[in-house]
Amino acid sequence: MTDAIVDAMRADPAEVALHRYYRRLFVEAMNRPVLRALYTRDVDTLGSFLAAPPHQQLEDRKLGIVRDYLKVLASESMLRPDLRLSDLDYALPNIVFGFFAAEPFLSPALSLTLEQKADQLGETIRRAFEPAGPLSKAAAKRAADKAIPIVERLAREYRTATYGGDNHD
Repeated sequence: MTDAIVDAMRADPAEVALHRYYRRLFVEAMNRPVLRALYTRDVDTLGSFLAAPPHQQLEDRKLGIVRDYLKVLASESMLRPDLRLSDLDYALPNIVFGFFAAEPFLSPALSLTLEQKADQLGETIRRAFEPAGPLSKAAAKRAADKAIPIVERLAREYRTATYGGDNHD
């Protein structure tokens, strides 16, 4: 999943924008059954994994990596200037994971496609955390160049937690 996000940033630096990053994460995770179970906190599928110390340690490391990514966005004026990055530690995951957590509770009559749900997540994040106006292509390129190694570090952390190293595909 994280490798797909990196590939998207390489193909289009605008994918580094916060709303596009999380939109892609949502689609990628929802299309992978184990990740879908992880993000929706499906205890029936994952058992005690969510409470296991290695998973909790990964969550702590992930927070630091996400902060590094957010610092890159802030340095390129891709976040609202009135935000403190520490404010996003709570608000951002609550919005993102709210979209995942809602899945089991949605009425079957709600006939949104995965792409439509992802679009709504992206738009919510854009309006909450990004400045109004168009994204500067130059800023996006600079941010992507700095963010790609950060997201690659996250991919390595996921591989290490899952397989015990980063030499697995």
